[in-house]
Amino acid sequence: MAQLAVSLVLVSLEQPCSGCAIVENLMRSTLRRIVETTDTAFCELVDRKLPSLRDAHLVPGLEVEKLPAVIVNGEQVTAGNIMTYRDLREYIVAVAKTA
Repeated sequence: MAQLAVSLVLVSLEQPCSGCAIVENLMRSTLRRIVETTDTAFCELVDRKLPSLRDAHLVPGLEVEKLPAVIVNGEQVTAGNIMTYRDLREYIVAVAKTA
């Protein structure tokens, strides 16, 4: 069995506003595409839905409580913003090489 090199966590609210839902869906589709097309790293994508922003402290690695957020191997890399496919993929591949 392949060892997990990169853990990806998409953190969002169960009931996001419409703007957050758009960003969340875009980031989810970008992350799925990266997982499917990245052969240099074994990636796992976990979708973490929070009932309330008050529960953000329960998510390991979440430092900035602005959602949706992407956490790569325990380090938050986005906070409510959109990271490009290329930038996010390059970051994930770099993390995989050091893991």
